[in-house]
Amino acid sequence: MPVYGLVVTLERGAACRAGVCAALEADPRFLVGSEGSERLPVALACAGLEEEEAALSWLEGLSGVLFVDTVFVDFSDIESLDRLPRRRRGPSQGR
Repeated sequence: MPVYGLVVTLERGAACRAGVCAALEADPRFLVGSEGSERLPVALACAGLEEEEAALSWLEGLSGVLFVDTVFVDFSDIESLDRLPRRRRGPSQGR
């Protein structure tokens, strides 16, 4: 099961943070780290690449989410991959 370490950059404001945190906590694939500034540490565990891509697209589309940075990926329990994860581009790099 691939596991991803993410940093989610949020718009400013407690209401925005609360909304994003509530949405993530309602999805068992996500584990939200300690709250602090506008950067939220999040872990994502998926059954495969298709689920990962769908989960990241959903996360990027949440109201209040500015950026999603992948800082860590663990594929250590997977013996082989049919393909590599799709390279994601931020808004400033074009999609």
